[in-house]
Order: sequence, then structure tokens, then C-alpha cells
Amino acid sequence: MKELPSTRFECKKCGHVDYRMSLAELGKESSEKCPKCGAPLVAAGRETPDWISKILNEVNKFSEIEDFIAKENWIEIEVCSLPGKNTFLKFQRRMKQKGYLSGLRKVNSTVKIYLMKIPEFQKRLAPSIILLIVTIISTFSVGYLWTKTIHGGLFFSFAVMSLLGAHELGHLLAARENKIQTSPPYFIPFPSILGTMGAIVEMREPPPSRDAMVEIGSNGPIMGFFMSLVFLTAGLILSSPASENSAPYLAPLIFDAIRRLLGLPVNLNLHPFAFAGLVMLVITFLNLMPLGQLDGGHIARAVLGLERHFYLTRFLSLALFFSGLFYPELPFWLWGLMAFLLFSRGHPGALDDIHPLSRRAKLKAAACLAIFILCFPIPRG
Repeated sequence: MKELPSTRFECKKCGHVDYRMSLAELGKESSEKCPKCGAPLVAAGRETPDWISKILNEVNKFSEIEDFIAKENWIEIEVCSLPGKNTFLKFQRRMKQKGYLSGLRKVNSTVKIYLMKIPEFQKRLAPSIILLIVTIISTFSVGYLWTKTIHGGLFFSFAVMSLLGAHELGHLLAARENKIQTSPPYFIPFPSILGTMGAIVEMREPPPSRDAMVEIGSNGPIMGFFMSLVFLTAGLILSSPASENSAPYLAPLIFDAIRRLLGLPVNLNLHPFAFAGLVMLVITFLNLMPLGQLDGGHIARAVLGLERHFYLTRFLSLALFFSGLFYPELPFWLWGLMAFLLFSRGHPGALDDIHPLSRRAKLKAAACLAIFILCFPIPRG
């Protein structure tokens, strides 16, 4: 491998230092500008730090380097050719072992590799455990107030926590498979129809590829959907016939399909299992909308790319919001407003945002589209 020309540049105004592929004359101001203050940079030396040399050597194994710029804990490398999908994935894993995240982008026709130092995170289990206990209490309280029985509260809490747990477990398994650092699951107690606002698992780093992004976005809804079907079916079997006007106001397509399959009437006194399963199916529908950084948003971003997904998010958010003019009693207008305000910027995407999806990822995206349709809630009355 030929040695790359490297020069250390300094800004006399703000003290910024970086390293660039250059043979600029030492001691004189160059045409290069400081990225912080815009002042001219001065070529101050020819040395290359060891960490930069090691990264450049790794990149040179699969692609010729045309240019680079590096500063503390960050480096941008322009390469002559696009590395293969598996080649770059192996490079990502080698660099991650050395403490760096590696991204791949195409700017116009230029292929660039980005590396950044992985920040250190502390996993604190205490908040997660406390929130779990409080959420169990809050879901039990809602179930008890609804059924007026202790066993009804226990059934309801068990169903809700199992369904949320299955959803978050799906995310955790996908993160582990793709070697993504995450926080523990945080359950969110809240005085609502379920006694909770759900749970979150925070990704501490971006997904390495578009395939991984689909895995992250799809595994939770898929596991949560099938677990919801189990509780819904068991709950419908345990439900009892009721008087008129006791049917749920919003019922997903799959709910009525299972009810008809079991030969049950429209009006039912829903068992806590059935009610929890019903509500979770509606939540799955909302979560699979291709908006921002919802689970459906992760999938849509991987499938559509940055620009098309951004415009889809804005259009769908506004459409949901204005649906409130015609159906103010439905929650979709509020969901649209929240999405419009929260997802005003484009989804950052995966580290490797160039290589196309695998067949497996496409099948998972299609499966989530099918689940989205099956969970579509139909208003009654």
C-alpha cells in the first residue's frame, strides 16, 4: 500500500486541529478553511496519528482512498469505489471491536466512509426495575377498577405486561442479532385505558444496515401481533354474551375475523385477555404507520430512502390530522398532530444507507404491511 500524503492543519484563531490528505506547504496559510470559525488553516506538520493510520490501512484493504479528513474521534474518507455489502459489514464489525462506528454514504456520485468513536454508556437497571413495578401496579389498578375483582385486575395486568414484553423482546432480540447497544426496556406507567403508555428500548447507536433497520422495526410488532392473537382468542372464548351496544367502538379487521370464526355474537362482555389483545392490536396499527421513527417508520425509511420517507411522513401526518374534521371522535387526528410535531426532521437512517435490502428484509417488511392491514380498526355505529 502506498503511503498517503497527510498534513496536520491548525486554526490560529480558534485552535481547531484536523488532519487531511494534503501536501500543503508547511507554515503558511492554505486554501483550507476552519470548519468551526471559517478562518484559514495553517499547515503545521506532516505527522499522522496512529489511530488514523490504522483506519486508513483497513479501508485500503478493499478500496483505494482518494481523500480524507480527520479530527478527534471522527474521520471522513472518500473512496474510489463502493465496497460490497458483506465486505463493508465485516469492516464495520472489525472497527466496532476497535471502538468505532462505521457509516457509508453516497454524496452525489462520491462514496464516503465515516467513522466515529463509540460513546460510553452505563446500563442502569434500577430505573428500569422501578418503572416495571410501578407499571404492573398501574395496569392492575386499571383492570381492578374495570372488572371490580382482584382476579380481573391480575388477568388484565398479566395480559398487558406480557404483550408489551413480547413487543420489546422482539426489539431486543433484533438488536442483539445485529450487535446494537440498547438500554434496558423502560415501561411507562400512565393513567390510561391500559394503565401504561407502553414501553421503550433506546438504541444507543444507529443500525449498521438497512436490513438491520427492518429487523429492528419489524421484530417487535410481529412478536407483539402474534402474542396479541393468543390473548385475544383465549379472551374471546372466555367472554360472555352481552346486551346491545356493548361491542367495542373500534375493532381491527382480525378481531371480527376471529370472532366470526369462533361463532360469537357482536355484543360481548370482553374478558380482560380479549380487551388487552384488542387494544394492543390497535396500538400495533398505530405503531406500524410509516411515520418518522415509529417501528413502521424504521421499515419505511429502509425501503423508501431518506427523501421519499420524509415526504410520506409529512403528507400522512397532515392527512391524519385533517381526518379529525370528518371523524373527530377517532384518535387519528391527535396521532397525526404528534407525528407532525415530533418528526419534523428526516429519519437519520442506517450506518450503511447505500446497499439494497436483502430478500429476508423485504419479506419482513411485507409481513408488517399485512399485519398493518389486519390491525386496521373499523369504527362501529
